[in-house]
Amino acid sequence: VAVNLHTYGGMLTHPYNWAWRPRLPDDDDRIYDEIAEVFGWTKFGPAAKTVGYVASGESDDWMYGAHHIISMSPEVGPESGGFWPEAKLIAGINERNFGRLLYVVEKSGLQLRAKARLRPFEDFRREAGGGEGGGGGGILEEVPPLLGGPPDF
Repeated sequence: VAVNLHTYGGMLTHPYNWAWRPRLPDDDDRIYDEIAEVFGWTKFGPAAKTVGYVASGESDDWMYGAHHIISMSPEVGPESGGFWPEAKLIAGINERNFGRLLYVVEKSGLQLRAKARLRPFEDFRREAGGGEGGGGGGILEEVPPLLGGPPDF
């Protein structure tokens, strides 16, 4: 799955964006219909249907057409506001769209979980038998992601 976040419009575009009357296989149409339903937007489909024009060379078309990757470009911001939403709107945009993105990731079969915390260098020196040392800073300790199998669409 590929998700190309766009700034505003409250809609979901997907392949084929180069055609006025694109036709996808029925199974793929159902996948996009399900994603659009979960996203909660009534405006979804190829560019001709959503924004009223066609767009050749669009990345979703290439990923889907050349590699059969389910690809989409949700317009995540509000209908107004332009390409650069005010800073005060960004937290709300993130909150409204986090669940949508998580759904797509989980539906694709990849279940991620990661934890990270900053640990002072001194903790690592003590664990390695190096004793106390000077210097500030720290090391970001990462826990590897957990991968799950793909669920059915």
